[in-house]
Amino acid sequence: MLEKKSGPDQLKESEYKQLLGTLDKFVQHESWDTIDRDDGLEYKKYRGAGKKNYFAGYSQTIMKFRYSGKQRVFGYRKGDRFRVILIERDHKISNNG
Repeated sequence: MLEKKSGPDQLKESEYKQLLGTLDKFVQHESWDTIDRDDGLEYKKYRGAGKKNYFAGYSQTIMKFRYSGKQRVFGYRKGDRFRVILIERDHKISNNG
């Protein structure tokens, strides 16, 4: 699930196409286990280390995955879906967790 407030409107057209390609790859996996093992996605838990936890207030476990060199997607699992809450272009949040 990709909500408008998560940031897709800030992306350049090429970045948006990369994101859509990665999301297609993401949803083609058979289970969360195969997503976990996909080295290209680097799907893992966001730890919130550093001075600022960008996702304080969320009761869900925040996960992240890569959709290109510096770009990351943050969100959480809800049943068999992944709810996107933030798209990061500059790797600043990712460096802190």
